Amino acid sequence: MRRFLVAMAVFAPLGASALTTEQGNFAKNLAILLYAEKRCPELRMNMLVIVQAMREFGLPKDALEPGGEIAQTARAEMDRIDATFGSQDKATLCSWMEDGFGPRGSIASGFLKRR
Repeated sequence: MRRFLVAMAVFAPLGASALTTEQGNFAKNLAILLYAEKRCPELRMNMLVIVQAMREFGLPKDALEPGGEIAQTARAEMDRIDATFGSQDKATLCSWMEDGFGPRGSIASGFLKRR
């Protein structure tokens, strides 16, 4: 969990938003997880870990609901993520995502798991 919190701090802060920098960085990382789930059918987000992280960032449950601040920020990031990873072949991308966010992830362990 600590590695995840540190990883979030290195991402660029959001522009005008009611989210703190850390919350905005969490939303950006959540967008990466959503993208991984979309492109890698063998991976899925570990919602228990995500909800725990949300609590640590002081985010309400409804922040993930459509229209919630985290959901809006994550959705806005999807184009940037697709531009970055869209041309990557699936096997390589999924390996990167699992290496970074899987059970032994180097960025944030436990945020993705195998289906």
